[in-house]
Amino acid sequence: GARTVVKPGHADAAVLRLDAGDRRGIAVKGDANPRYTYLDPFNGAANSVAECFRNLVAVGATPVAIVDELNAGNPEKPEQFWYFEMMLKGLAWMAGELGLPVVGGKVSFYNEDHLGRQVKPTTTIVEVGVVEDVSRVATMDFKEGGSAVVIVGTTFPEIGGSEYLYRVHGLEVGEIPRPRPSSELRNSSLVLELIRKGLALSVHDVGLGGLGAALAEMAVLGGVGVEVDLEKVPCRGCLRVDELVFSETQARYVVEVKASSVDEVLRLARQLGVEVAVAGRTLGSGVYRLKFGGTVAELPLDALRTTYLESLESSFR
Repeated sequence: GARTVVKPGHADAAVLRLDAGDRRGIAVKGDANPRYTYLDPFNGAANSVAECFRNLVAVGATPVAIVDELNAGNPEKPEQFWYFEMMLKGLAWMAGELGLPVVGGKVSFYNEDHLGRQVKPTTTIVEVGVVEDVSRVATMDFKEGGSAVVIVGTTFPEIGGSEYLYRVHGLEVGEIPRPRPSSELRNSSLVLELIRKGLALSVHDVGLGGLGAALAEMAVLGGVGVEVDLEKVPCRGCLRVDELVFSETQARYVVEVKASSVDEVLRLARQLGVEVAVAGRTLGSGVYRLKFGGTVAELPLDALRTTYLESLESSFR
């Protein structure tokens, strides 16, 4: 409608103007990860809250409130009720750590198949944030060639429960990424500052699919190529390339900035105590390239675009 500033799918959250002629707005986003909450209901629920928080921050909004829906199995079966209890505790813990009130919600029980097995327990989170100036919101599409690609936050070897394990290896196993609320707050303060100062050309949080997927989405949506040196990505304990590319460590962002703004971005990061690195650049050519010593992956954007745009259709075939 007339008040829509950023439509769903064009950025990490939708942005709406409060009123015609008003520079203020709100951002809204919903998130859930049934795989996470199936493997670890406490941390999975906490990570859903954090993912939604980052999505709002990535457009330049200050998160202010949460509503939720918890889907679980039969509460009369202790082993199924345990999932609900842990999801509720994880949600409450992360909301408290981020300073966000839960202002509403609902519960759905008895979600079982015909054999009495519960479906994957799910914590669905919707958060709303305040945008002070809708002319300064960020979207996720790379804007131009020759920009610096800045990675905000530290990557850990956390591929348990990841899209990579599921899509490539057919596995839904492992220890899911650890929630990091203090890092969420610290790193988000930098991202919001970059957006408000007009230093961020584009922003995308790193979530499902890890850094590799985040970079691909930004390149495809912007029609701008990208080259990233994985050896420059801030990391702790990563021993393999696939951990750098597909780890779903929380509290991370990719930010595109003009090359002339890099010094100012690094100064602000030091001031706020945030670990960042200039790990790559956008390209004039339509290529997606990841390097680690030599080239790890190089694909034309046209091929990535086809996969990205047709993935939903193909999943229903």
